[in-house]
Amino acid sequence: MPNGDGMVNVDGFQNLGILSFRDCELTGSLAVWLSKLKKLEVLDMSFNIITGSVPSWLGTSPSLFHINLGNNRISGELPKQLCELPMLVSEQTAAQVEHTYLELPFFVKPASDAYVWQYSSLSFFPPAIYLYNNSINGSIPTEISQLILLRTLDLSHNNVGGNIPDKISSLEMLETLDLSMNHLSGAFNEPLVRRNPSIIDKP
Repeated sequence: MPNGDGMVNVDGFQNLGILSFRDCELTGSLAVWLSKLKKLEVLDMSFNIITGSVPSWLGTSPSLFHINLGNNRISGELPKQLCELPMLVSEQTAAQVEHTYLELPFFVKPASDAYVWQYSSLSFFPPAIYLYNNSINGSIPTEISQLILLRTLDLSHNNVGGNIPDKISSLEMLETLDLSMNHLSGAFNEPLVRRNPSIIDKP
């Protein structure tokens, strides 16, 4: 990925709402200039060869609510700052953003085994964080409970360890949670199981 500051200036990409470079064989780390895209709502860099860690500045993106960095070579721990995304922690902030109607339909396939979804407006995109199939380690930060508007969290196929934070059960909007193929220990807490009866606590 190009890292030059000249990629974004007064006139460049200032109104960009969707940035998708899925399956483009991009290498390198996530460029810092992405943090200057103040109207960016959807970021899809999945199925590339991106290295480095999940940058903490992602958590300061004022309009970002859908992130897909799945199937890369990202390592390091999950930054706590990612749990401060304004669009996922505040209903008031989310309500103030006017989502753009798309003149042409946008097609999304979140994972290799998922269905292809068609969207005609940014308002239909699910608030989601996809980080599956990387080399992320460390533990799940307890601050994850701040993402009260999050609907999908996929950390599967990484090296995440430790316990599943009890406070994850407070994410009442969460519809899909995939933590499979990691090194997690302990049991699901009771509130999470009550809300999701299909979860079975087995080794």
